[in-house]
Amino acid sequence: MTLDDLITLTLEYLDDPNGRRHQPPLITSLINAGMDDVKRIVEDVDETFFSNQATISVSSSDDVQEETLASDVSKIIHVEDTSQSPPLPGVQVNYQTRHPTFDSRFIPAGFAPPPEWYIRGNKIGIVKPSSSFTLRYTYSKVLPRLSSKSDTPEIPADYHDLIALHAAKRGFAIEQRDFPKDLEQIRQEQQKQLLTFVESRTRQGPGFVQVMD
Repeated sequence: MTLDDLITLTLEYLDDPNGRRHQPPLITSLINAGMDDVKRIVEDVDETFFSNQATISVSSSDDVQEETLASDVSKIIHVEDTSQSPPLPGVQVNYQTRHPTFDSRFIPAGFAPPPEWYIRGNKIGIVKPSSSFTLRYTYSKVLPRLSSKSDTPEIPADYHDLIALHAAKRGFAIEQRDFPKDLEQIRQEQQKQLLTFVESRTRQGPGFVQVMD
């Protein structure tokens, strides 16, 4: 569905087909919030479903190296040093306690310690890198906002109706009205179908994209 289709469907669920109570800015906001609701449902089962990757060139330093994260980062899932074979997973630390207290003289020669990293605002910091390497981070991305009538959500197409149902549920809450029981039953059934789809895809292996019939 396009945003235009979602607006029409959501207004029907809200019993406001002509949009007299819900003007375009409000209904669009509700639909984007509904899209985020569906994204959270998916990521509760598979946090990599809407993932992306980015790389950073790291240089050796006695302090920290901070870099700005990709603009669509929602949550960091995994960080690794790709100069090692296989890639060496990073270890997340707190910004306040980012500097290690151990004595580096006792680290065995030739041992490559895992990269320690932290998040501070919209930046990722690498703590005292001992050598130069490429850091790769995998992240859950923020889904693009729907604004133009032709925009289409990145949610799988079979579950766009669920976006409209969640948007309508939010609309009823704003108006302090109970969400109709028949719509809630439909929402729960579609959510169950979505969870089955995501779980099935996850079980079929990390390289699988579409669920086998």
